[in-house]
This record gives sequence, structure tokens and C-alpha cells, in this order.
Amino acid sequence: MKKFLFLTTCCLCFQNVTITARAQSSADQNPSHKKASGSQKKDSAHPKKRNETIDVTERRKVAGGGMMVRHTIAKTVSSLSHNYIEMQSPTSTIESLVSTLPGVVSASEGPLTTSFSTLHIRGMAQAEIGVTFEGMPAANPFTYSTYTPSLVDSQNMGQVNVMQGAVDINSPTYNATGAEISASIRGPSEHQHMHIAGSGGSYGTNKDFIRYDTGEIGHTGVHAFASGSYSRGDMWRGVGDIERWHVDSALTKQWAPGSDSKVIFGWTKAAQGEWLYPSLANWKKYGMKYGLDDQYSPGATHYVGLNGKNTGAVYGTLKNHFSFGNGLSLDAQAYSVKFHGPYYYGATLPVKNGYVGAQNYNSLDNYKNLPGYDPTNKNLTTAEVSNWYTLSSGLVLTGHWQHKFNTLSLTYWYSYAQEAAQMRFYPVNNKGQWNGNGAALTANGWHPTWRR
Repeated sequence: MKKFLFLTTCCLCFQNVTITARAQSSADQNPSHKKASGSQKKDSAHPKKRNETIDVTERRKVAGGGMMVRHTIAKTVSSLSHNYIEMQSPTSTIESLVSTLPGVVSASEGPLTTSFSTLHIRGMAQAEIGVTFEGMPAANPFTYSTYTPSLVDSQNMGQVNVMQGAVDINSPTYNATGAEISASIRGPSEHQHMHIAGSGGSYGTNKDFIRYDTGEIGHTGVHAFASGSYSRGDMWRGVGDIERWHVDSALTKQWAPGSDSKVIFGWTKAAQGEWLYPSLANWKKYGMKYGLDDQYSPGATHYVGLNGKNTGAVYGTLKNHFSFGNGLSLDAQAYSVKFHGPYYYGATLPVKNGYVGAQNYNSLDNYKNLPGYDPTNKNLTTAEVSNWYTLSSGLVLTGHWQHKFNTLSLTYWYSYAQEAAQMRFYPVNNKGQWNGNGAALTANGWHPTWRR
């Protein structure tokens, strides 16, 4: 047995020596394996210059389709990033987007609307929910209604956050006891860029959008963008349409690492017909055709030309963030937001012995010469115009001191809010036409007015 093992080992060693020798012989016969000379080494160390092109392609997949945003704060926050928002309908609003998040229920008058929406988050109603846009209060400070369709185009939304339960203590909202919705704008691009988009759908819906990014302006560290859009659609029930014109813009300046300033501005003008809400009997009888009338007949207050909403908004804010080192920083923001009407509706007024609210009048002034007056009819068809506006302005100063995983914040918030409304009545002629710039109806020399 020992002899057999010894002979086997010797054979394996001999075979290995033979293979090594053959490999060495092949290397000697192949000149490509010879050692390079000194000149060859020198030439290889300095390759000839050639025209070369290098193409680098990068692809990044966002986890969760833009619905799984990384957070590092110890709060319950659900977020939607721009990657998710840009895949949705271009007519999306903040309310329609957050309705996909857990615990959020929102409703609006239609898929394309310029009016306000309603929100509920985990059983909390609109009055308990704070809404901010770029750090500004985005809700009516008196009724807490939100007009987010007037704030920003979905193409310009950077991120939308829903914070359930305890909200940010530095947020400029005093009604956010149950939840807070905050949205931010997509800032200017680092490079010059232009984006043009158009879309269409059923019920004559379309939206046209254009955005221009300047990139860095000179070597100033200033970046800016401006965008504009126009959208319209038919009322999905009844007659009438919806139109909206909107402008977004922003300018940023980097002062130093960690310190920057932003100027953000937005403007909206919108017009839409009024919705009639049917009873069960009306719905069974008319169905989708129930709505305003497209033809006017004397005394018809549901004529489309007498019912609508001409709304708008304008806002601006200056945001500053300054970093002083050693964990010290300061945020300073000034803002102003204005929403306005008017709304108008068809109404019937008695020419004699009528009431407007609790005020009684004997007769309308000069009623026999008013447009649309019929001596055989005791009533006059009018357009009731409710002109209103809501203004909210303020200043927010927040200082931070961060040490390891602890942050100390001190906030000062000054807020000023004002709301006013006035109601006027204008006579309607036999063709259903009225002049909102003309003289309003008066009785005994006065006309009804309401302000707050």
C-alpha cells in the first residue's frame, strides 16, 4: 500500500513538471510574451493622444414611486414627492393628492374646480386641520376653508406632507390641533431649462403649461423660474364651464454655505359656473342633466349667466435662512396671502314692501324705469353679487440651536388678518343680461351692505 501511494505521488509530480515545461516553451515561441524593452516601456508609459468621447448614463429608481420619502424626525409624517406628483393628472390639487394617504378623506365639487374643498383626517374636520404652503397659512383664517387650487400648479409642487396628530410647534397655524398639511414648491433648476406640456380629457378638459428656468444668472448665485398655465373644462353636470389662469415664480440666492434667501410669488384668476345640488326627486328625473339653464326666460334665476364664481388669489413671501455655525441658525419669513371673489347668483326682489335681510323697504328706487321691469309682475329678477376678500399677512422668526440630537427652537409669529364682503343687486333685462359695473339697486337711497 505504501509503495502504491509513493508511485502515485511521483507520477503527479512528473506530470506537473511536464505541463510547466510546455507552458514555458510556448511562451518562448510566442514573441508577444517576451519581455518589453526599455523603449517599449517608455512608449507604453506615454500613450498617443487620441480623440475620445465618454458617455455616462445614470438611472435612479425612486422607492415606492415617490410615496416613500425618507424622514429623520421623530414624528408621524406621510409624504408625496414630485416623482409621484408628476405621474398624476396635471389638474391635481393638494387635496386630491393627499386623499391617497392613510387616514385622509377629501372631497370637491368636481375633478376640475376653482372653489374650495373639504378635508377630514382621522376623524378631524377642516377646522382642526392646519394647511401651509411654503410656510404661509393657506386657509381662510376665519372659516378655515382652503383654496389650494389657487395656490400652485401640480407641475410646480415639490413635496406634500401630512403630519397626523401633533403638528410642528413652529408652524404659523393656530387651528392645527389634529393634523397639518404642508406643501412646498419645486425650486429653480441649476441649469437653464424650458418645459412645455399640454393635456386633454373628457368634458372638454385641457391644460396648457409652460415653465422656464434661468439656471444661474451670471455668477451671482441667483436662480429663478417662472411658469404660466391655462386650464378649462365643462361642468360635468348641467351647463357651464370652468376656466383658470395661473402664474408661479420663484427666485433664490445662495449667500454662503447653509444660508440662502427665496422670493416666491403666485397669482390666479378663475371663473366657473355654479353647481345646483339636486334633491333625490330631481336626480331621478333629470340625472346628469340637472343643472343650470342655458336659455333665459323672464324670472328664471337658474340661468347660467346669473350664477357663477369669479375667484382669484395673489400671494408673495420672502424666506431667509441664515446659518451662524456652532448649531445656531435663524429663519425669517414675511408673507401675504389674499383670496377674493365675487360670487353671484340669480335672485328675485319685490319691487314694493320687500326685505333685504332684516331691513324693510317701501319700494325700489325708480323701479318703473329699471331693466326687466314688468308692470304685471310684482317681482324683479336680479343678479345678487357677493364681493368678498380675505387677507392674511404676517412675519415669522424662528431661532434654532442644535446640539448633537437635541434642538432648541424659539419662535415669534405676528399675524394680521382681515375679511370683508359686500352684497349688491343688479337688475336683469329681458335677455338675461346684467351690468356689474353699473349702478346697483337702491331703496330709499341705500343699498344693502355687509362687512366683517
